[in-house]
Amino acid sequence: MASHSEVPLIEIDGVLIAALQVELDDEGMARLGQQLLDRIREDRPTGLLIDVSTRRLLGLADFDRIRRMARQSELMGLPNVIVGMGPAAASSLADADIELDGLRFASDVGDGRRILLAEDADAPEESTIEQVDLEVDPPPAQAESISDEVAD
Repeated sequence: MASHSEVPLIEIDGVLIAALQVELDDEGMARLGQQLLDRIREDRPTGLLIDVSTRRLLGLADFDRIRRMARQSELMGLPNVIVGMGPAAASSLADADIELDGLRFASDVGDGRRILLAEDADAPEESTIEQVDLEVDPPPAQAESISDEVAD
């Protein structure tokens, strides 16, 4: 099994791409997940693409690890798309009748970026809070004591 340092994390135009070119065990995937969470917190990307295009087959354990990574990203407020699922991997996962529960897929990185961009365009603009200086009259009891002090 490969270490997480062998999984490139690349940011292009604000989108973080995790290219899963090697098979990772649970420990390696946990380290990669932590590395992703750190990058999300530090760099504030606009989306995450989990690229599995070099993986011919994905077993159930592999897919479960990828699903956990996608959920971690979502919990950090970062939309994600799994990209590059090949025919053999798609077929084996479909045969296993697994639940895809809200995961999004695209054929390649370009399509995945388009999905994220379309989602970003549909999102409401962030609201900003403006500071407004208001002059407020003090309550009547305070107003009397203030006017007494001014008169003295």
